[in-house]
Amino acid sequence: MQGCDGFGCKLAGKKVIKEDTGEKEEIKMVFLDGQIMDFADNIEAVKQIKKKIVKTLSGGSLDPEIVIQAADRLAADIMSGRSYMADGEWPAISRDYPPASFAGYFTADSLRKKRRLELPEIPDCPEEGKRFFREPLGVLLHIASGNAAGLPAYSVLEGLLAGNINILKLPSGAGGLSLYILKKLTEYEPRLKEYIYILDTPSGDKRVMEMLMRLAGGIAVCGSDETVRAVRESAPVNVKIIEWGHRLSFAYIADMNVPEVKLEGLARHIFSTNQLLCSSCQVVYLDTDNFEEVKKFGLRFSLVMEREGRRYGNPLFIRGKTAVERLTQKLELAGGTERNGKKGPAERYIYPAGHGSVTCINDSRLELSGQFGHVLVKPLPQKKIFSLYPCKRHLQTAGIYPESASLIKTLARCGLTNLCSLDNMGSFGILSSHDGTFALREYTRITEYKTGSGGGL
Repeated sequence: MQGCDGFGCKLAGKKVIKEDTGEKEEIKMVFLDGQIMDFADNIEAVKQIKKKIVKTLSGGSLDPEIVIQAADRLAADIMSGRSYMADGEWPAISRDYPPASFAGYFTADSLRKKRRLELPEIPDCPEEGKRFFREPLGVLLHIASGNAAGLPAYSVLEGLLAGNINILKLPSGAGGLSLYILKKLTEYEPRLKEYIYILDTPSGDKRVMEMLMRLAGGIAVCGSDETVRAVRESAPVNVKIIEWGHRLSFAYIADMNVPEVKLEGLARHIFSTNQLLCSSCQVVYLDTDNFEEVKKFGLRFSLVMEREGRRYGNPLFIRGKTAVERLTQKLELAGGTERNGKKGPAERYIYPAGHGSVTCINDSRLELSGQFGHVLVKPLPQKKIFSLYPCKRHLQTAGIYPESASLIKTLARCGLTNLCSLDNMGSFGILSSHDGTFALREYTRITEYKTGSGGGL
């Protein structure tokens, strides 16, 4: 077992030649004791992690202030330009998300506010002789998603703020940003080394995953329905599962006379996030059942999308994907599509919008768009909004116009957890709930102490 030098590398296995047989063998790379280590297999790595965890758990609690101070140093270095990746680039969460904005999530001021919001003090109940206090879950296993750079590291930071030991299972194909962030934290504050472990083990490695789950007091899983279902089926019954499943978001326009500036803000959100985040707009719903009005709006919005999209370049492979999708859509329009088991004319109309598109479809089904600037527009009269209720487990953000109390209340009852103005869908930051709850609250438990007669603490 030996350290791996350099930081720009990803946490990925490497091939070596076995001296005795000449066969190729993959060496597993694990982040342990603040450095990248080589292991013959992940099972041996998990055994070592277990020994260290037992020692850490018996040694007292983690002071959140040392976590905050280390994160604040990282934020300062990011904003000053001293803490970039090895190649001098900083992979942003989106193309409109510069390093300074990303650093804002790590400042001491932001993290202290986050703790006050999500972990408020619990008042004592003296008349019952009771005191309440919070404790971490102990060991938190993070099964991360790779839809946004750096988010796995932020999930670990939340676990640290709640006082947990954290084991991060990186998503397949993850870049080096999360590893970079967490390694930097252990450099700034060496006491964090025993609270952060990272493995790059595939989800299909059932033995290793089961070993990790047995170590955990909680599992924070972020991913598809299939990923969440697999964790539910595999996790021990005495382990808390915190589900951050994939969500869908949309815009809702109840007045066709929406100002141009609102549509411009929505278009920028669509292009800047590539529609890859849970809060990214996939569908624009209109308060109408008239498909001609939908098409009229689709044409208007396509012109806005084309104009705003010029600010954002798409990679070559995305442009190729777009060309294939447009050809497929044209063929469907020419020959009709299968709808409800019957073949008939396709109820859709496509407006090109630069390297994106606006597709009007005459149904109200919430679905994933083509992403990367390809948005759907559909009719959904307000009286039918509750047709979305069966999707409640997958709903997250709705950008609305106009902002009326009745519309906000209706959408909230449907299951939406984040509501905002039409041009503000990407505005939710560190002091925001996460899918209807607070992460730090989910990563802790409440312990109650009741005194005996005449006793006390």
